[in-house]
Amino acid sequence: MQRKAGSPPSSRREGQKTAVRASLIEAGLRLFVATGYDRVSVDDIAEAAGVSRRTFFNYFAGKEDIVFAWAEKARQALIDLVAHGDRALSPRELLRNCVLAVVDLLPVDEIRSLADLIHVTPALRGRQLLDMEGWETNVAEALVARLPRVSPIDARYLAMGAIGVLRIAGQRCIESGWKLNFRRTVDDGIRRLWPELAPLPPARRHRPASTPSLR
Repeated sequence: MQRKAGSPPSSRREGQKTAVRASLIEAGLRLFVATGYDRVSVDDIAEAAGVSRRTFFNYFAGKEDIVFAWAEKARQALIDLVAHGDRALSPRELLRNCVLAVVDLLPVDEIRSLADLIHVTPALRGRQLLDMEGWETNVAEALVARLPRVSPIDARYLAMGAIGVLRIAGQRCIESGWKLNFRRTVDDGIRRLWPELAPLPPARRHRPASTPSLR
């Protein structure tokens, strides 16, 4: 029997799921930025994406998850980078390199709009703080797995510092009306936290070829 050309059914289904999820995220973020988070309902997002309310809940537990979908990708990218980092580096160097690599992946305009939205929405600020605690735990675990010479407690302190730099850099940029550059502000924060680290050479400032896109 001749096999029909084309993608396997499972691949097509996964592609459709990815497309629906992306459509929900795009619709939700567009509505949040245009009208404010509290004024947008799940029904509004589903309608804008052309799907049912039931379909929405097949992908997301609530509208908060739309806002933080990008952060989940960034979190996973950071964990992956730490998990495959250069074992010859010190823990601080490894974390510095991985944090800056993830920052280089961020879609700047989208992140700016989302950061402003979170800043003016108390419920989202609370969720962000909880998520950041999760980031610290995940990064610390990945660091210990990659560099067994680092104790779990030291890894927790190091991860807390690295993630704290991201949070404070975001706050500084928002407070400046985004006159500050986020990447440079993160770099400045790392230098203040760990002044003993030598500056990255220009070649190390480029996005790693193996790092996934966050879009």
